[in-house]
Amino acid sequence: MPRYYSLSTMIALCCLSASHMANAAVPVFDVTPTALLRAAPTAAQFPDSGAIVLRDESVVHLNIDGSNTEVTHRTIKIFNQRGRGRAEISIPFNATTQRISAVSARTIKPDGTTLIAGAGDLHVSAPYSSFSMYDDAKITAISMPGVEDGVIIDYVYTQTTFKSYLPNQYWENWSFRDGSDPVLLSRLTLIAPATIKVQTQAHNASGMTETIVSKGTQKTYVWQMGKLPTLLPEPAMPPASTFLPWLEVTTVPSWQTIAHWYHGLSSSQMAVSPEVRETVKTLIAGKTTDTDKARAIFYWVEGRTRYVALELGLSAFQPHPAAEVCRNRYGDCKDMATLLVTMLHEAGIKTAWPVLLGAGNTQPVHDNLAAPLFFNHAIVRADIDGKPYWFDSTASLCSFGQIPGSDRGVDAFVVRDGTGTFETIPLGTPEENRETSITSVALHADGGADCITTVQLAGDAALAARLAFRSVQPAQALPALQGMVNRFSSNAVLTSYALSHFEDLDQPVVFTLKYHAPLWATKTAHLLIFNGHDMSAAPFDRERRFFPIYEAKQASSVEQVAITLPSGYVLEDKPDDIHQVTALGDIDQVVTLDHSTLNMNLAISSRPGQVTPAEYTAAKRQHEKLVTLRKQPIVLRVSG
Repeated sequence: MPRYYSLSTMIALCCLSASHMANAAVPVFDVTPTALLRAAPTAAQFPDSGAIVLRDESVVHLNIDGSNTEVTHRTIKIFNQRGRGRAEISIPFNATTQRISAVSARTIKPDGTTLIAGAGDLHVSAPYSSFSMYDDAKITAISMPGVEDGVIIDYVYTQTTFKSYLPNQYWENWSFRDGSDPVLLSRLTLIAPATIKVQTQAHNASGMTETIVSKGTQKTYVWQMGKLPTLLPEPAMPPASTFLPWLEVTTVPSWQTIAHWYHGLSSSQMAVSPEVRETVKTLIAGKTTDTDKARAIFYWVEGRTRYVALELGLSAFQPHPAAEVCRNRYGDCKDMATLLVTMLHEAGIKTAWPVLLGAGNTQPVHDNLAAPLFFNHAIVRADIDGKPYWFDSTASLCSFGQIPGSDRGVDAFVVRDGTGTFETIPLGTPEENRETSITSVALHADGGADCITTVQLAGDAALAARLAFRSVQPAQALPALQGMVNRFSSNAVLTSYALSHFEDLDQPVVFTLKYHAPLWATKTAHLLIFNGHDMSAAPFDRERRFFPIYEAKQASSVEQVAITLPSGYVLEDKPDDIHQVTALGDIDQVVTLDHSTLNMNLAISSRPGQVTPAEYTAAKRQHEKLVTLRKQPIVLRVSG
């Protein structure tokens, strides 16, 4: 167990007395280099860590209209190469409503030498400046000077929000740790008018302390944690929000407040310009059903509008006018969603609404306190010809009626005419997320084989293939597919191939590969042997686990292989049949002989679930058994 610090060390590092807290001032560099070096732990005390966060603190002065000033102070000791990435600091802000000022940064070397970050170490950039609609999204960057093992980096800055996106409201999700490194002290202080109702909800924070001090017309809230040990990552961990300590702070009264607010922001941007009207008229010409109209409109928005991958909120929350997005042919998620809703409405499909969600987060959001920061993405929900649809036009090559896996299973906020409801976007079924592989093998007596494999992809696998082959030039297709057949069999040589028209999004992704595999089987004097499949040991590759093994999605794969035995050979041995049901999915494998054809049928499925640390040992044994069964070879023998 690492030793953290004595009481005197804690005082030296925190250096905030009760009077400091009451005054709500965070002095710049309020601890001397000598005190920091003397108090900071050594790398030997934390052999698994790249760095240690000595102090992560923000003090927020909140005004009645939601505007605020936040002073952030972070002090980090770098132990080794793994921790040096912390020396590149990135502070995003929106220039329309915020500014970063009073930046001070220093690097303290082990011998006490202090290097102050100068003008050359600080810069402001606009990463989306090539898109004029998003040049308000900016980043203040600090490159800490003189970073080497054993240094302490210490920086302070002020972020002023002079206009709240949601008038008169404030919200914050405070993470008491931002990674796997240990944390000595993490503290959020909020100074607010006493008349403001501040709501809080803590998660996984049993050691958190809360202090509330009233003085005159203000209240000071302090939330603090410390002594957070090194966190050792494991494969297939559950979402960070389920085990890392964090705190919700908000003044937003309810989710309906957000629904009303976002409806006001988006509906005002849905005016139909002549260009939008003419485009819709052209797209739906001759279409007799709303489904066909919606398909044409969705494919146009998805295919003709460049997606600017800007997270919701980094460039405000209000979408740009649909007419502007249509004219410019580019937009971020909220802009493309607004354009799609506008065009669907113009086509007479009035049951289409904007949706806010946290992409990739399958944890329920409706149980959290209301705050816009739970949403990083915007899509569309529509009811068309009696069927519900979810549309994410940012996916670029998604088929009509399908959405990316990062949206599935998410607790999404549908805003219908100012009223918000949470609806869980359905997970893709195993059939919708299926990979099917059918292979015929003409096996020769020398162990070589001539093979034909047809692969059909659906769901996320199909989307990934479309995206991959879109960037592959025709002359590069052959090498790419050659690499694929090499994975089927060592030293295989691709002789011909056929690909479906990947740009036809209504058709499945299919490719057929013909190849010669000289090393399909190993030949001995009287035997032909081909080994079973190797199975990864992950996530069961350690003696014990501290976190559950977590699976959030549903998918399936089917593999069928028909092997024509060479003349004069008979089946000597085959793998045992496999019928295993696990907490995270199932696996079935059957090998049968039909005259001179050996048929291998494999089906693997995954489903949402978890294996707790208490269940891990039994699940590990089951997995090891599966690995052994999958490795069993097929053995052919010369007859007679």
